[in-house]
Amino acid sequence: MNIRPVGQTRGTLHEHISSPPALPICFDSSDGVTHPRWTNPVVTDLDFVLEVNTLAWGQCDELYPSPHQEEIATEWNEVEHTVPAILSKWRNYGLFGTNIEGWFTLDPRDTDAILRAIALFGFVLWFGGNEVRVFCGFHRSLGIHVFGNTTGLYFEDLKNTDAEVYVVIPTIMAECEHPSTNFIKYDTLETQ
Repeated sequence: MNIRPVGQTRGTLHEHISSPPALPICFDSSDGVTHPRWTNPVVTDLDFVLEVNTLAWGQCDELYPSPHQEEIATEWNEVEHTVPAILSKWRNYGLFGTNIEGWFTLDPRDTDAILRAIALFGFVLWFGGNEVRVFCGFHRSLGIHVFGNTTGLYFEDLKNTDAEVYVVIPTIMAECEHPSTNFIKYDTLETQ
């Protein structure tokens, strides 16, 4: 990956949502959703945007049309290569025909908050070691599901204190009145 780190994120979930629902034993937002890599097999540094779009549209019972490789290359050349810069462009100008309402960060050491965010919004972005992964599911005894990977990730593997965790709110979820939008405090979202 060619994405550069910018600094550690340490937000709390309760700063951004009101009274989260109970945490289930297991959850997976990718059930019945086709990973973009299987329809567009070239791996890029913006895969996480395509993955979030696919998952968000899937939760809203819509099919996300994957962009062509030329469009992906153009978008990559027109954005700074840090996660916050990509999120800012996505929010303010759009990426691949989609927008986000904003995002917030979580403390990567707070596994409970990460699981609650996955259960509520369907995914979180985990950035560590110059790689962005989209966590889209979990089993509280077994570990975390990384979208597009057949093997899960054990909780012990999340102990990277230099990681950054982002919760992204795609606009389609607000438009389709996804249940998570009832909990989000929009005035706390980062948008720039």
